[in-house]
Amino acid sequence: MNDHQAILKVMKEWRCNSKAYAKIYLFACCVCAFISLVCGLDVLTKHNETGSLLFFTSALICTFFLFRRYKNKRHNIKQVRFTTKAVYIEKLKLDISYLKSVEYIRTLKNSDNSIISIEFSMTFFPNTLVKDNVHFYMEFGKILFGTSEKYDYQRRFINVLKVLAKARREQLKKHQN
Repeated sequence: MNDHQAILKVMKEWRCNSKAYAKIYLFACCVCAFISLVCGLDVLTKHNETGSLLFFTSALICTFFLFRRYKNKRHNIKQVRFTTKAVYIEKLKLDISYLKSVEYIRTLKNSDNSIISIEFSMTFFPNTLVKDNVHFYMEFGKILFGTSEKYDYQRRFINVLKVLAKARREQLKKHQN
C-alpha cells in the first residue's frame, strides 16, 4: 500500500502536453492564412502586382502544408492520462492491464538545454479499442526530483507504468479465480 502512495505522488507530477505540439502548427497555419488573405486583397485591389501575387501564392501553399502537418500531428500524437487502473487516450478509457510496453522515443529540449518534454510510444495487448501504437509527449514536474538534468525521467516513467500494468493484471487474475 505504501508503494501505491509513492506511485500516486509521482503520477501527480506527470502532465501530457501532446496538444501543444499540434497547436504550434495550427498557429503557423493561421499566420500564413492571414498573410495570404492580406496579399490576396492587395492583388484584387491593385492590378499587375507580381510581388503581391507571388506572396499570396506562397502563403497559400504554406497554409495548405502547415494545415496538413497539423492534421497529421493531431492524428498521430495523442493526449493521454494515466491512473492506477486505466489509461485514457483522448476520450477513450482502456484498462491499464492491456499495456504491453512503453518505449522512449526522444527528449525535446529548450535552447538553454533544459528538458521541455519527452516523447513516448505505447503498445497494447490485442484488444478491440486500440490496435496501433500510441505516441505522446510527457512533461515531468521538478518538485519531486529537483532540477537535476541527469535524472532519468523516462526510465522511472516506464517502470511505474510497467508496475501498474503488472499489478492490475495480477489483480484481475485473482478476481477471475
